[in-house]
Amino acid sequence: MFEDAMKEVPADLLVGIDTRRPSHPSAETQLRLTIAGVSNCPGASIYINTFLGLLKIAVEVDRFWGDPESSPKLTRQQVLQYLPGLPAGRAGETIADQIFHIVSPEPWTCGLSGPNADGWSITIGRNIRKFSSVRTFTDYWQIRSSLLNQGESEIAPDTSTDSLDVERTKYPHRPFILHRDLAKAEQIFDDGHLAHSALEAFQAVELSVKRTAGQHDIIPAKFQFGQRLMSYTMNPKDGSLIFAPNGAEDGVSEQEGLMWIFMGAFAAYRNPLAHKSYEPNDPAEVWELLVFASMLLRRLDGASARPRKSD
Repeated sequence: MFEDAMKEVPADLLVGIDTRRPSHPSAETQLRLTIAGVSNCPGASIYINTFLGLLKIAVEVDRFWGDPESSPKLTRQQVLQYLPGLPAGRAGETIADQIFHIVSPEPWTCGLSGPNADGWSITIGRNIRKFSSVRTFTDYWQIRSSLLNQGESEIAPDTSTDSLDVERTKYPHRPFILHRDLAKAEQIFDDGHLAHSALEAFQAVELSVKRTAGQHDIIPAKFQFGQRLMSYTMNPKDGSLIFAPNGAEDGVSEQEGLMWIFMGAFAAYRNPLAHKSYEPNDPAEVWELLVFASMLLRRLDGASARPRKSD
């Protein structure tokens, strides 16, 4: 009998029927596997990987959501645009759509919209913040069980996919990868230490200036830091860092302009951050500072060093 068979099914396996008090489903009833059920199916790795990536994007959407009057939403378009590892074309779209149905019972969602002609969206609840540190499916399941007060689950999810953690998931507010020298600053940002991550970013810029200029120049002690370092190394007249190698007037103007940008960055941001007179706590604001520092580093990548002109 159907009812007797369903009583043997663990409660964590299916959505759409109460396995403890089952009744025969109607033709309209939708039965779906939970993420635990999916993890125990052959070929589940791509689904678990997609699920973890979608979770990370949801964490980021919640972090940067700017409207306090509405709940953050994750859309189908965002998932398809920012989630790495999905197969191209219709195959990837199908996997994303299947994951959409799987997340409905998860404790960090508070509503689904669609699917319809405009796609679908997931309304993200406050519980998503509990999952900000998740790196593996084991991490996820432990936090999930704790939130649902389940203790030992009836079904043990297959955690063999733990090695599939999405470490470089792109985010809706991260349309590109930051400069390689900002890896530490980005990790500090992800850990929630916002002002520290901004300071680390500008310290990375400072170190890059020293490293590049120092190829042909011994920088005096009094010019080793901050604005003085930028002025000393980037001065159009005799600086050891060159952004515009030609001697044309526009090249000199570009060199001088960049010198002032670097000096201004350290006067306005690096120094106040170091002295703790400026401690930003808005993730969007701090992310903009990291992007600014990344731009400075990319300009340094294109600079060349020269022996400093003698007086």
